[in-house]
Amino acid sequence: MSSPYFPFPQTVPPIVARTKRPRSVDGGPPPGQRFDGYGAISITNPVPTKHVLADEGSYFYATNPTIDTQVTYGILASFSDTSATFAINNSDSPTGKRIYMDFVRIAFTGAAPVIPASAIGAKMVVRLDSANRAPTAGNVSITPVNTNGDDPTGSIAKLSAFSGAAMTLPAVGTAVKTAARAWMRHAIPVTQDELICLFGSLEAGGGVVGTAAGRVVSACNPVVIGPQQWALFHIYFPSNATTAAAFEYDLGWWER
Repeated sequence: MSSPYFPFPQTVPPIVARTKRPRSVDGGPPPGQRFDGYGAISITNPVPTKHVLADEGSYFYATNPTIDTQVTYGILASFSDTSATFAINNSDSPTGKRIYMDFVRIAFTGAAPVIPASAIGAKMVVRLDSANRAPTAGNVSITPVNTNGDDPTGSIAKLSAFSGAAMTLPAVGTAVKTAARAWMRHAIPVTQDELICLFGSLEAGGGVVGTAAGRVVSACNPVVIGPQQWALFHIYFPSNATTAAAFEYDLGWWER
């Protein structure tokens, strides 16, 4: 069945489905319509939150290996293309899904957090690269989890995080580009600080701006990781010279 307004034949019949249909490549036939349990043509959610992404099995989460146990970082006082905090590789096929970053958070919590004693703040730079930027040292692989307990779909993201030091990266490719920047803290971090950066958020940042511990929220532009691409997250503490920080972390994103 086709028409001038819908030229592709519907080879897959419409079904009731909370989860996504198989993805079609650009220019190809659509995968067929899906309905919710109430007959709506598209899957809708009356609550304006990201629960709809989790409900269809698209939202993923990753955190440090042991809850309440911080991980030691390196002494990074400035940006470096060959040292990073996190590296995400979109391992999907060239015509596959993209990764949409939601947030990155670091927290000076746990059994024995360590602040970067001589730092004057905390910054983050995100770079995208189509070259192979697989870490060569100072890293550990973290397996993301699907936040929908009913959905067994695994993540296409291959996440590496720092472990005992800042991870070491190979040189940048010819097409590397800076995708986002953020000031995560405008003063020296303190014990129990929680620093979170929201990607593409409509909400304004805010939180503690003085010397007391608290939750500091920053925001930057959207970051999208295409198939076979790498995203490198560089967090550093300007003027830190002697003390390697130790903190917990977590990240969230969706894949479509």
